[in-house]
Formats: sequence, structure tokens, C-alpha cells
Amino acid sequence: MPRSYGLIGKSLSHSFSKRFFSAQFERQGSNETYENFEVPTSDALREFLKQPRDGYNVTIPYKEAIMPYLSSVSPIAAQIGAVNTLVPCKDGWHGDNTDHVGFVAPLLLHEIDTRPALILGTGGASKAVAFALRHVGIPYLFVSRRPELLWSEEMLEHWYEYAFAKAQLHKTTTLGDYDPIVDSSNTIEELDVPTINYEQVTADRLADIGLIINTTPVGTYPAIDKRPNLPYSALNHSHHLYDLVYNPEVTAFLAVGKEMGSRTTNGLPMLQEQARASYALWSGIN
Repeated sequence: MPRSYGLIGKSLSHSFSKRFFSAQFERQGSNETYENFEVPTSDALREFLKQPRDGYNVTIPYKEAIMPYLSSVSPIAAQIGAVNTLVPCKDGWHGDNTDHVGFVAPLLLHEIDTRPALILGTGGASKAVAFALRHVGIPYLFVSRRPELLWSEEMLEHWYEYAFAKAQLHKTTTLGDYDPIVDSSNTIEELDVPTINYEQVTADRLADIGLIINTTPVGTYPAIDKRPNLPYSALNHSHHLYDLVYNPEVTAFLAVGKEMGSRTTNGLPMLQEQARASYALWSGIN
């Protein structure tokens, strides 16, 4: 019987995963299949997971909400606090996270800039990004529209000094060197990492920032004219804008970065790498 996989989410009409895997299977002459499964609410996940399948990917808004319905999760997924890959196990489903591998792969094509990064957004994808940044030696700040705890400028100054010193201890230069160590005592959410609001992202602050990652859906088709609220005039060639959005390929966020001379990366390489890593977990084939 052909092996079958699928994507669990809510609104999947523009999903990348089905197109990617179907093309891969056709290219390989495989009879494996991959389908989209739109689940209307998180309450419906428990019943949905009773369906037998050889593996699932999980996308927004369920990367965190699905975790209580799993039999087990990997140490990395537990620390990130979100899953994007489900593998069948004896008692149900085992959750894992390959988003962090997908995110870091294009980042390591260039020399790592250990100036602090800004992570725009605080959802499930942002946690995988934060996990990866910690393990390549890049300190980071979360930016949220409504932070639960807003750090003062004095607190941020002390944090900068600590973050710069710690970054040098964990610097990674190649994907082969990327070997994240799990600290099971803390999840990403529990780590003492600053969260600021968009008003605190000033031109002066951007001068100290190297990498800016949009982990929010802002700018996704069809709202392609939208972009995060930042002082874009302060961008220059020393900045790297990384958008997890891949539709359109050049978002409004990235377009302004290009105009200002910044390096840009869209979400497509991340999706490709995390998809390959998911398939390796399902099939045992790297």
C-alpha cells in the first residue's frame, strides 16, 4: 500500500508542502502521496489524529495546540515548545520540530553576524527561530505588538552586554557544525529573553542589529502590500532581512530591504529544508 503523508492546518489553499512533496514523489517515480487536511478548530485535533497515516506536517495555527494530543515529543520540540512534524508511534503520534533546521540552513551560507537579531512575532515559528539562533551564537530580541513583559531601556543595556559575551561561546559557521544541545530545564518561552514593542524598534536600535526575521504572516498573499511597522529608512547594506513568508517570493518587507541595500532571504529555502528533514524522520531516508 502506498505510503501517505499530509499537512494539518486551517487554511491551506496556498500551501507549499503539497506541491513540494507531490513534485518530489513524481520526480522519483514514487507512488507516495501527500494531502492537505484543514481542521476547523484545535478541539477537533484529537479526533482527527485517530486517522492512520505515515506522517504529518503541522502548520499554523496548530504547532503548539496539537502538542497535548501527542504521545511523546522529541527533546528539541519540547524545548522549542512547538511541533511541525508527526511520526506514528506505538501509542499514537510522536512530535518533532524540523523548522529550526530549515531556518538555519540558508543562514549558514554566509558568515554569521553575531550582532543581536530581531524576531518579529512570538508564535510557534518564532520559537524555532529563537532555538536556532541560540545554537549558532546570535543573541536575539522578540518584537511583539502586545508584549506581556515590556523590558525597559536600562534592562536592555544590561542584556546587551551579557548577550554579546555569550554569543561568542556558541558561534557556528557551517550547517555541519550545527549540533543543538537541548537544555531540558527551560523551554524557549521560559528563557529570560527581552521582548520589546514596535515603538522601541528605533533607528538607533537598528544600528546595533544585524538580522531581522519576520515570523508573522504579515505580507502573505493576498495582503501583499502589508509589512511590519519598522523604521525602514535606517536599513543599510549591513542588515539581513529574513522573511518566513514565501508567497509572494518578494514581500513588501523584503522589497524595502532590497531598496536599502540589505541582504534578503525569503521563506522558501527554509520550507524546502524543513520538508526534507521531515521526510527523513518519516522514512529513515536522509
